[in-house]
Amino acid sequence: MPTDDELFEELKRRYLERLKVNPKAYEEISELIEGMKPVHRDDALKRGVRDVEQSWRRWKGNSYEKFVAFVLAAFVDKNLPDLGIIMGQEIAHAVTDERLSVIKRSLLIDFGIHGLFLPDADVIVYSKSDLSIIAVVSCKTSLRERIAQTGFWKLKLLQNPLTRHIKMFFATSDDDKVFEQGKPITKSKAIAMHELDAVYVLRPGLVEVYNVKVLCRIIEDLSQ
Repeated sequence: MPTDDELFEELKRRYLERLKVNPKAYEEISELIEGMKPVHRDDALKRGVRDVEQSWRRWKGNSYEKFVAFVLAAFVDKNLPDLGIIMGQEIAHAVTDERLSVIKRSLLIDFGIHGLFLPDADVIVYSKSDLSIIAVVSCKTSLRERIAQTGFWKLKLLQNPLTRHIKMFFATSDDDKVFEQGKPITKSKAIAMHELDAVYVLRPGLVEVYNVKVLCRIIEDLSQ
């Protein structure tokens, strides 16, 4: 039976096939992920998973994060080769790896007597030369997922002179279509547009406004 990683590899294979005919195939990520649902369901049933829907939601969220990291790594390798991409979960438990430990320590938020904690960081962009952190990317399929927390962590980064330079980005496939043209400003949308450095929407037909942009614009933002 395929593992979660093997299922993600199948998702990536389907994406690369689409990329051959559409250079912005990453905008089709919602459809590509949904196309994996029958495959995941069959696999979950074979493995005897009791709550298939919960298993699907977990796989979908994890795979979306890995997909964004995969696409960003391709962008960065081509346009900004001095930068690197790493998943936040890779540094969460870093102890003995010197490179990961340096990156981790550069991102820790000081809560005084209550300790040091990592912010929510799905994807991290860092400098390969000195391991300094350039940006943190929060990856969610809809705006309602964790946007308030993302705004909070941006404010915490700004409070310390050692972290205030770190940009906080949000990458979403906008499954709820919050960023469709003409949609009203909600509380979550206001937080995203006012508190974060940029919001990248992975779906076709986006009308850019304020800090809401198509994903490929991240290269410009990382260059500033």
